[in-house]
Amino acid sequence: MEWHWALLLMLGMLVVLLAIGVPVAFAFFSINFVGAWIFLGGDAGMIQNVRSMVGAVALFALAPIPLFILMGEIMFQTGMAARAIDAIDRLVTRLPGRLAVVAIASGTVFSALTGSSMANTAMLGSTLIPEMMRRGYQPVMSMGPILGTGGIAVLIPPSGLTVLLGSFSGKRVLDLFSGTGNLGIEALSRGAAATLFVDDSREATLLVQKNLDLTGLSVRGRVLHTDAFAALKQLDMQGEPFDLVFLDPPYRDGLAARALELLAGSGLLASGSVVVAETDAREDLPETCGSLCRFDERRYGDTALLLYRLEHR
Repeated sequence: MEWHWALLLMLGMLVVLLAIGVPVAFAFFSINFVGAWIFLGGDAGMIQNVRSMVGAVALFALAPIPLFILMGEIMFQTGMAARAIDAIDRLVTRLPGRLAVVAIASGTVFSALTGSSMANTAMLGSTLIPEMMRRGYQPVMSMGPILGTGGIAVLIPPSGLTVLLGSFSGKRVLDLFSGTGNLGIEALSRGAAATLFVDDSREATLLVQKNLDLTGLSVRGRVLHTDAFAALKQLDMQGEPFDLVFLDPPYRDGLAARALELLAGSGLLASGSVVVAETDAREDLPETCGSLCRFDERRYGDTALLLYRLEHR
């Protein structure tokens, strides 16, 4: 199916579900399952969807995100949010357009507390918009300040975004078959302590070093111009463990399976380390390789992303 037909199908389903009154969460939930069934191959898509949900729920680093949303809901249901907004309202009694100012000030305060743009916007909207409409504010003037300040929740720590970025903090990353080094550089930009780039192409390693210099990340990035498998053996002897490994070898050459075997049998991974392998979707990689167990799988056309975790030593 062409991308524009797929987009039209998914958006059309979303509009229909929302129009008949299905709650937003259940509308998106339903579309995920329909999309997985159509685009990811029926039963395989359903299994992948379940794996993704279980993996997200079981990931300790993401635990604060639902707690942020719960905090916002508690503040709304207990009336704490309304009392806080009333207190801010009394501080700006003489300003014209007072409720718009209250919306901005309250949105900033609740952004710092909830860390969730969705929770923040929903709480402000349900609390302030009815009163603003009752006082004769135009809909644009009512919703504009709330939508504007609701979105800054992800920018004020602690937030869902900083939790995600913080999950990379202090991690050691190995980018094997690094190519341009985009994956390893992205990890560095998100707070990884160090990334080692390995590629046997002189042009690729020079490009990675150039990209590291341009991004100002060369202090935490190291580039090796050598064969990937020779590098794994060398690193294993040196006792350099990694928390995250990216594998992006040439497709359908058996390189990904061989790299997984070497990683599983080496001392390069600690318990809980993750290996992300990008392969051809038609390439059959094992569900388990030694102590490495696949816990998630994503397919995009002819490309597959397979995620493995080292369960124990």
